[in-house]
Amino acid sequence: MENQKDVSLSGDNSSTVKDTPKSTLAGVLNAILTFILILIALAAVVIFVGFIAIMIKPQLETFNSYDDFRFLYEFSTPNLEKSFEVVKSNPALLNPEVKLFGAVNFQMGSRRFVAIFFFFYFVILGWFVNILFQLRNFLSTFETGNPFIKENVKRIRIIGWSIILFPFLGVAFMLATAPYFKNIVLNPGMSVSFYWRSFLEYGKDSFWAIIFGFVVLVIAERFRLATQIKDEQDLTI
Repeated sequence: MENQKDVSLSGDNSSTVKDTPKSTLAGVLNAILTFILILIALAAVVIFVGFIAIMIKPQLETFNSYDDFRFLYEFSTPNLEKSFEVVKSNPALLNPEVKLFGAVNFQMGSRRFVAIFFFFYFVILGWFVNILFQLRNFLSTFETGNPFIKENVKRIRIIGWSIILFPFLGVAFMLATAPYFKNIVLNPGMSVSFYWRSFLEYGKDSFWAIIFGFVVLVIAERFRLATQIKDEQDLTI
């Protein structure tokens, strides 16, 4: 009678059954991801309480246009140029120029603005949790010694598409909040203009994120082929 487990017989007719080897590293990573997910869940509760408090009284929290929204402003005055010539710098920098930019500290005076900000905040948080959850479930199959299953192909694809779609989520966030940062007027003699630098910087990071997402999709396809080969081999045994 066939037995899929390795059995070794000793002199006293006792047997030792060897289980399928498990991945210790996958178990450690799985435990780390579980711990991170617990911390995120606790942080989400705290953030939600903060959201309720700010909705009741928007002036409770001070925000920064760059730290929280990645928006900057370009300043100019009659006696102050927008940019300054650099007298000396590293030879590796050709034609350097220092520009005058700044961020704005503010408190939200609109509950609609608060709702938009925290809506995207929780969506991005959910996006991150989804990737960690899929990765955790993927690693758990290594612990059982059977990672080549169709569910893992689906999990890798979800991770890949999530990475690709994230930059577009960031652009949607900036487009939704940008109108609130326009039409700022300073003291007489000074002007400030909304600077779209964040979009340019974000575009470069988004390009590499999309490339990485497609690499993950290629890995998913390779994993699908490996799973198909394994299934065919199992049918022939």
